[in-house]
Amino acid sequence: MASLTLHPASDLAPARLAVQGDLTIYEASVTQQALLALLQQDPGPWALDLGGVEELDSAGIQLLLSLQKTLNEGAPVVALSDTAQALVELLNLDALFPQRED
Repeated sequence: MASLTLHPASDLAPARLAVQGDLTIYEASVTQQALLALLQQDPGPWALDLGGVEELDSAGIQLLLSLQKTLNEGAPVVALSDTAQALVELLNLDALFPQRED
């Protein structure tokens, strides 16, 4: 199961959502509910950190795409960790996860 931690924003950095564990079909439903609960906190601009993801399948990718769609309607992702950026580039999803400069 994936563990989600939302680190608060500071004056120097946006809020950071750290994901650890597996993002697979077996965890997708529970993880989606946890993500939606965190997003209700309205952290403002934030960074996505996938450095702790151990296993990812197509359901996990769909979950990340759903997350981005939700965020496009609210608080945008302003930064991706190196791991998240590598995943976005590998899957050719740059247009769906644009980097925003603040």
